[in-house]
Amino acid sequence: MSSPQTQRFATVLLDQGIDKPLDYLVDAKIASHIAVGSRVLVPLQKSERKGTVIALKNASSISKIQPIFKLLSKTSLISPNLFKLAQWMSKYYACSLRKAFKMLFPASIRKETQAKEQLFIKRLY
Repeated sequence: MSSPQTQRFATVLLDQGIDKPLDYLVDAKIASHIAVGSRVLVPLQKSERKGTVIALKNASSISKIQPIFKLLSKTSLISPNLFKLAQWMSKYYACSLRKAFKMLFPASIRKETQAKEQLFIKRLY
């Protein structure tokens, strides 16, 4: 494990479940690729949940922090302006930041969806 001086932490807002952001340890393998707005897969109790990184920091107030399982997007999927818009929506409409993010991300990013497939039947006679 790396020394406390080089550890980085990500504040992650989960897609489902908890409205409160949670802190996770950023593994050295993904540290150079992770950014605010990146999509990640993180542990939550006995399950894995998808979420969005809303902040990166060098310290956390929590002692036992679990690491991020997987980086789902190597680039930020939300621009700084859209991030500010989500924060404004959350305050103005008195909703959670999670619900504001849900409006900004299309369903194909939030969930695992595949491209639609059309099947055709060909008449042989």
